[in-house]
Amino acid sequence: KQRRWVTSIREQGQVMLTMVTNLLEITRLEGGNLTISRAPVAVAELTDELCGMWRPAVESRGFLFGAPPPVPPGPEVNVDRQRMQQVIGNLIGNALKFTPAGGEIGISTAVTATSAIVTVHDTGRGIPAGALPRLFDKFYQVEMGDTRIAGGVGLGLYIVHQLVLAQGGELTVESEEGRGSRFHVTFPLFQPGGVP
Repeated sequence: KQRRWVTSIREQGQVMLTMVTNLLEITRLEGGNLTISRAPVAVAELTDELCGMWRPAVESRGFLFGAPPPVPPGPEVNVDRQRMQQVIGNLIGNALKFTPAGGEIGISTAVTATSAIVTVHDTGRGIPAGALPRLFDKFYQVEMGDTRIAGGVGLGLYIVHQLVLAQGGELTVESEEGRGSRFHVTFPLFQPGGVP
């Protein structure tokens, strides 16, 4: 019983810490004090780094971590690595909240002629079509019937969206109720001597 109580206290403390962190991040965003330190990084290296960082957390919770397809070694994107860790971490956190035990969560990357696309996918409950247009709005929360499935105050995806935009990228989502979601973070490929 004591172990359950301690576990519950720790989890609720983490929820409170996330809320405080998100509120501080909103203050920085809206006050123009957000620090973005972009630098070229190989897409393959970024994918390996993000997968290595989040695979243990996903698998320790009993989920299958989807293996990403290989990425060509050459292409680079101009991003803030720490902020990318924050973006992907937030998307993975959402996937953990909304995916039933035994489901799959993963990170994959694709490269086109002009862009790199980092995708976080899950086999969770999905998002109603009517909620998609407002999904990245501040304080917006998806309602499922009369009760919400998970906690939070509706800031996570807003912050993720703003962080992606601040790095010159684009955030989009594909989802279907009962079949999971795919969040795509797209950045133009870095061109030496081009616009940073």
